[in-house]
Amino acid sequence: ALGAMTRIPGIQWLCLYGCPAIMFDFLFQITFFIACLALDEKRLLNGRLDCCFCRKAKLDKVRYTDEVGSVCTSDEPMDRQSRRYCGSLSIFRWNFDSVLEYIFRPIPRATLLLLALVYTCFSIYNVTNLTTGFDFRGFLPHDSFFHGFYDSINNYFGKALLAGYVYFRDVDHSDAMVRQEMAHYIDEIVESIDAPFNSTCWVTYFEDFVEATGDYMKDLPFEEQINLFLSVPEANEHFGGRFAWSDDGTILFSECILGLAVQLNDTDQQLSLFHNIQEVTRLQPINDGSTDSHFFLHEPDVFPLAEVLDLVMHELYMTTVTTIAAVTLLAFLMIPHWSAAFLILPIVTAVYIQVLGTMQLAGLTVNAITVICSVLTVGLIVDYVMHILIHYFELDGTRQERAMATLRSIGASVFLGGFSTFVGIVFMAFCSTYVFYAFFTVFFIVVIVGLVNGMIFLPLLLSLVGPQKVRPASKAVRDSGIESITDGSSESDGVNSSS
Repeated sequence: ALGAMTRIPGIQWLCLYGCPAIMFDFLFQITFFIACLALDEKRLLNGRLDCCFCRKAKLDKVRYTDEVGSVCTSDEPMDRQSRRYCGSLSIFRWNFDSVLEYIFRPIPRATLLLLALVYTCFSIYNVTNLTTGFDFRGFLPHDSFFHGFYDSINNYFGKALLAGYVYFRDVDHSDAMVRQEMAHYIDEIVESIDAPFNSTCWVTYFEDFVEATGDYMKDLPFEEQINLFLSVPEANEHFGGRFAWSDDGTILFSECILGLAVQLNDTDQQLSLFHNIQEVTRLQPINDGSTDSHFFLHEPDVFPLAEVLDLVMHELYMTTVTTIAAVTLLAFLMIPHWSAAFLILPIVTAVYIQVLGTMQLAGLTVNAITVICSVLTVGLIVDYVMHILIHYFELDGTRQERAMATLRSIGASVFLGGFSTFVGIVFMAFCSTYVFYAFFTVFFIVVIVGLVNGMIFLPLLLSLVGPQKVRPASKAVRDSGIESITDGSSESDGVNSSS
């Protein structure tokens, strides 16, 4: 919803579409999806495999994960209730505990956290090197005819000659001083661009025509002069369609064509050209104090993209700050522990910086496409972080016990969520259009960075500085030698007590 505040229409439409889509998705989850979970619960209680539910699992001497994340070994066939806590019986769950026991040791934990800090600092440096850029050929497939055409123009000429349309509107065309300002505006634009090209403008040819015909033409009213000028076949062919007339025969606006030399693969040159023309237009005396310029130039191919590129960096910063602030506020209001906000803010910020830094490392630039992707990535980043944090707050015990129990309980679910996202986007990697390639690259980065932070760095950090519960693990759990502990649903008074 916050993304709809942007001034870029494409991002506004995306966000306005996304808001009701998320609402319907939520309603879908609390209705149809809950019914599917009830059916899956029956599968679990019957000990049937997740991928091949027509077969039952062999439950004798199975190493399984119980309801609280504890690793247990059954030497006897498990009863009906115990089967529920075998989970999905996947290889991931059975082999996850050995990995947990290793990464939570002091030396591996310190090493991984140091790597996270180093990569975050490296990403901050990469973010400072982010640049704006977009080639309008990115909308076309690589094997498109236009790619070869524009590549040939760049190879042979260095620049493409594009038509810029100069408009004069809401002014008195019969006023000689206004026509002088028109000609002066054209001359200033030609001087401001890198390689000047002659313009095709009716003003210059009209004044030369009047001057060449002598005093008789000069004494006529302007309406008759322009009609005589357009009665010449050559003049009518070139300029006849460049005027808009009112019912009483006066000119509403006129148009001139100006050649612009543009490097199609050089965004900086395009932005420089766009800014120079904007500045010349702004400094025209006739435009002073006017909300809509009387004199202005429009180029339909490159300038719209240049104007978007002129806004995207500001939009990226604004969207980043507002979305992270909104996520932090919601965490403070929704998670039943005041310290959640102080964990969400730095963690989500660090992960988002890593995503942007990796985007720069992958060669992506900031444009409307990547900004749209960045708006969407915040929601995915929050998913990887929020699920781990909420489950951590619901458990009792020491920091390390709670962090390990969190991963044992929902680690597989978080991983499968990221993997399913990857499966959904992997086919875009084979598209020949830059737009789809950019979507795939950004979302692939989010999946990898989000999973690594959510399933490795965040639990390790929580095991060191996470909020500590007052009540320790029970004596039975400590004596059993199992590092994970029971959750606080039976005895704990909630998650509001912390040291």
